[in-house]
Amino acid sequence: MPRKTAVIVTHRMGCTKIADRIVVVETGRIAELGIHEELYQQSGCYKQYWDVQAADYVER
Repeated sequence: MPRKTAVIVTHRMGCTKIADRIVVVETGRIAELGIHEELYQQSGCYKQYWDVQAADYVER
């Protein structure tokens, strides 16, 4: 069975959890590369973006 690749470009961080590989691009350059768990633990820009969006889903 042939393998298939899909490229998803999104600003919705929740979509990234289904990805096998996440590429974070800032100002035209790759800033971070990995999977959700790795990138979140690195406390870089991916985590910042994730936390900002996650705050919108937390009950207040």
